[in-house]
Amino acid sequence: QAFGPGLVAAARAATRADVTPIDDIRSTERYRHQVAENLADSFVHALFAQKA
Repeated sequence: QAFGPGLVAAARAATRADVTPIDDIRSTERYRHQVAENLADSFVHALFAQKA
C-alpha cells in the first residue's frame, strides 16, 4: 500500500484493535490507546522516510 493518510489511518485502526490497555493509577485506557496509535503513526512515517 502506498504511503498516505489512508495507510496511517489503517495502522492506527489496527493498533487500536490489537492493543488492550488497562486503566490504573498511572494512566487511563484511553490515554494508552492514544499513545499506541501515536507510536504506530510514528513508525509508519519513519518506515517510509527510510525508503525515500
